[in-house]
Amino acid sequence: MTQRERAAKRWQKQDKSQGIAGSAGNENASADATAYEKPMPRHSQGTSHGNAIERERESNKPSLRSGPPEPVAEPDQPVDARTMLFREGKTLLHHMTGKSEAQCGALIGRWLKTCRDRCDLLLSIIREAAEQRPADVVSWIEGAVRHRSSGGASSRHERVAEAWAGVPDIEGV
Repeated sequence: MTQRERAAKRWQKQDKSQGIAGSAGNENASADATAYEKPMPRHSQGTSHGNAIERERESNKPSLRSGPPEPVAEPDQPVDARTMLFREGKTLLHHMTGKSEAQCGALIGRWLKTCRDRCDLLLSIIREAAEQRPADVVSWIEGAVRHRSSGGASSRHERVAEAWAGVPDIEGV
């Protein structure tokens, strides 16, 4: 017995239990005749229900190569730079790299640490990457973050000296 015949028989049983008369009208009619006369539900035509739902979700997603996504409508309340970075930055990164939203959030967190929580700087770098569309987005952004965040003193010694330069000298200490 083929899968189609088993499915037709199963649907015939369900129709009888619900009080719906079979389209063949005869209980002894072959399963093949019932299979072709009765329309089968969409989820049982060729794939499982889970795969059909998955395909519908995939068809609703924009293509990663179709250009940048549409900007997200901003709420009425003010948004700080960090919130804007994680909303827009994660969306842009997801679109450019194909990584999941969670992976994009982890990358943004790591880059924020590198550029000392300068959200505006990191968002401008991500936007620039979206415009320039480099081949390896993650490496390009990491290089830009390293280069632009080291704009002042480059070595640890120089940063410590700059920090101590602002501390006033106290006599006797």
